Amino acid sequence: MIRGGGVTWYRMDDSLLHPGYDYDFTHLNDASNTFARGGYPYRRPCGWRRFALKVLGQTKFYSDDKWIAEGENGWPVTYHGTSIECVQGIAQEGFKIGPGKAFGLGVYSSPSIEIVGKKYSKSFESDGKKWQVALQNRVNPDITGGHLKIVPASDTGADADYWVHPNRTTTTEC
Repeated sequence: MIRGGGVTWYRMDDSLLHPGYDYDFTHLNDASNTFARGGYPYRRPCGWRRFALKVLGQTKFYSDDKWIAEGENGWPVTYHGTSIECVQGIAQEGFKIGPGKAFGLGVYSSPSIEIVGKKYSKSFESDGKKWQVALQNRVNPDITGGHLKIVPASDTGADADYWVHPNRTTTTEC
């Protein structure tokens, strides 16, 4: 997902993209609406533009596409702030465990696009415009199986929960 002006300058391998699922949330404000994915609240990324990665039918990490379903049957949605330089590598190879250790080793994300945009999405400039990049993810909600640790906002100091995924294969970008 990108926040900024029109995107014409960044080129990514077309085989990684699924344009049918691109969506422009830049002029959308639906904060009063309630959405859910996998039994958790889902806040759509208003103010951002989504460029979808091809994840359906990709069995590199998962045996089926059940995790991408809408509503209660799919996995919950979170956001991961990153840099433009990391996007293609993540799309091709998946996430790598980063150096963040505040709440344990793992891939960090949050259900709050606002906090991710303010604190973790790396900004850059191109053609005189400022841009940001964040990945919208689906997360395996199996807390008891060790796939997910939810750190409440009261402990993060960021006004949002952090979701720590100790195993990179429990988080997928979409």
